Amino acid sequence: MKLKFPGNLAADIEGRLAVSDSGNHRIVFGHIVGNSFEVRKVIGGTEAGFADGSTDEAAFNEPQGLTLSGDMLIVADRGNHAVRMVDLASDEVATMAGTGELAGHAIASGDALESALRSPWDVLMWNYDLFIAMAGAHQIWRLDLKSGQLALHAGSGAEQITDGPPETAALSRPMALATDGEQLFFADAESSGVRAVGFEPGSEVTTLVGTGSFAGLAWAQGVHRLWIADTYHHKLKTLEPASRAVEAVEPFEAQLDEPMGLASAGHMVYVADTNHHRILSVDQIDKRVVELELEGLGD
Repeated sequence: MKLKFPGNLAADIEGRLAVSDSGNHRIVFGHIVGNSFEVRKVIGGTEAGFADGSTDEAAFNEPQGLTLSGDMLIVADRGNHAVRMVDLASDEVATMAGTGELAGHAIASGDALESALRSPWDVLMWNYDLFIAMAGAHQIWRLDLKSGQLALHAGSGAEQITDGPPETAALSRPMALATDGEQLFFADAESSGVRAVGFEPGSEVTTLVGTGSFAGLAWAQGVHRLWIADTYHHKLKTLEPASRAVEAVEPFEAQLDEPMGLASAGHMVYVADTNHHRILSVDQIDKRVVELELEGLGD
């Protein structure tokens, strides 16, 4: 079975690539070899569900954001309102946050496994904290990986675009996270903005740009730019944070259809071209675009 509406990606300099095969309710993991994506593991089945256990037994529901750290692959399991962890060494899946139930109006701080979540859409690890873009709550939450405690990082819960201190700043469906190593960028989809907040508790929220329909972000070390999936305009763009200058990625011969996920590794950027059910690689230097050939996924 081929990819079906792939939503998000994670990649690293070792050539590893993980894809949220969202329409098939599973995660596909493998390695980039030349212009091919060689699949090594398929995590989860093709039916929606909520189950931990071995990678063959585990079940997801429209998984989205991913982050890779060593043998740990963390998944924003959007449809299950949970954050899951895949141990790539032992092939086991465990829940890190969420109960599988949709939270009410407010998410509760405290034990992450006892707190119901609201549509977690992306995840990003920074030191011993996991940041979660909680699209359904219009907030960003922080999970302390040592203590297992969940705390609000930014967003009052109001669906607006308001900068300022984290408890009064208002977000509007944050769906993607990225970092340059100094601040946390997020795509605020409903406000059509790219915004930023510091990693330390109490950091203020600022807006960098607010013209687009953004749903994917990746920081590109090679060019020191933030790559943006301008999803509903079917384009890729770059943002220089200091000047806040936005440019379309040109030339770009490949026609896109609602690209969602982005991941950067070395001088390559990988794109989940969602409605074309494919993964593209883009060379940051010459903008050469290649559709990755999937090997080992079956028919």
